[in-house]
Amino acid sequence: KMVHGSVGHVVRWDERPPRPWGSICFCTVGALLPRLARLGASHIIVDEAHTRDVHTDLLLTVLPKLLRASEHLRVIVMSATFD
Repeated sequence: KMVHGSVGHVVRWDERPPRPWGSICFCTVGALLPRLARLGASHIIVDEAHTRDVHTDLLLTVLPKLLRASEHLRVIVMSATFD
C-alpha cells in the first residue's frame, strides 16, 4: 500500500512534511528543536540518545517540560548505551 503523504522527513535543507493528520515525520534533533512549538505531535521518539551533543542535551532538557504541559504526549528515548 502506498503511503502518499503520511510519512515525511526533514533533513537539513530537504523538507518534505507529511500530511497534517495521522502522519510520521522523521527528522534530526537539530530539525526537531525549532519545530517543537508548532509540531502538535502525540509521540516523540528520540533515537541515539547516547550520542551526546548540544541539540540532544537541549531536547532531553525540554521534553520533561513538554510532558508536563501536554497530558497526551508520549516520549520514547532509545539508546544503545545509557549512562
